[in-house]
Amino acid sequence: MAKGRLWTREELLLALNLYYKLPFGQFHQHNPKVIGLASLIDRTSSSVAMQLSNFASLDPYHQKRGISGLRSPGKLAQKLWKQVQNDWENIILESEYLLESLTQSEVRQLPPIEQSQRTEKKSVVNIRLGQRFFRDSVLANYRIHCCICGMPIAELLIASHIVPWKDREDLRLNPSNGLCLCALHDKAFDRGILSISEDFKVMISPSLDNYSFHKSVQQGLVAYSNSSISMPDRFIPDQEFLEIHRSQYFIQ
Repeated sequence: MAKGRLWTREELLLALNLYYKLPFGQFHQHNPKVIGLASLIDRTSSSVAMQLSNFASLDPYHQKRGISGLRSPGKLAQKLWKQVQNDWENIILESEYLLESLTQSEVRQLPPIEQSQRTEKKSVVNIRLGQRFFRDSVLANYRIHCCICGMPIAELLIASHIVPWKDREDLRLNPSNGLCLCALHDKAFDRGILSISEDFKVMISPSLDNYSFHKSVQQGLVAYSNSSISMPDRFIPDQEFLEIHRSQYFIQ
């Protein structure tokens, strides 16, 4: 590995991809994921950790809190950061394809496909890679806890879209369109039984008054009515997206 070589756009894109998938405070050189990326791009883990910290200097979350000790990245990294904010779908998918080309973890799992179906295969791969990024970034954003009940088991957590995946392609990979929810609260949110208010409190649909509940349902849903959600590290749920959910999907 050559010392002091400049970071390429591809390397920066992979580092930014990892930045969104790690909770703040886990950018250090001993993190296995940092070590893994360093190995993939033939850099030291300390170099990757520094680049992750540099990206934090561009993050509004850290800027608002005046976190010191962060060094601004170079012009290429700054340009890439702006591109992502304006085009989540294409830039993030590009980063996921780069990662896939180095790890071959997702595409390898797809079954063989006929020549005439290649366009369909590409669409399936796009969806899988996009969903991988969205889940990883949203769970990291909420430190692998349901933002309503605090469930900390990753296998029982879902990266829920505020505005559904099928309705807005431009929001599919935007972490600000995501909530980390346990399976119960995800299903309730998806079916319009639960929503989030403008001041980030749990709203429970009055339609539940039509049902009689087992005690566990009472504790799992109704008991959280008007409770504040746990706020994420970086990507605060967008107020516009929450309003869309309340007006179009929540059962009043």
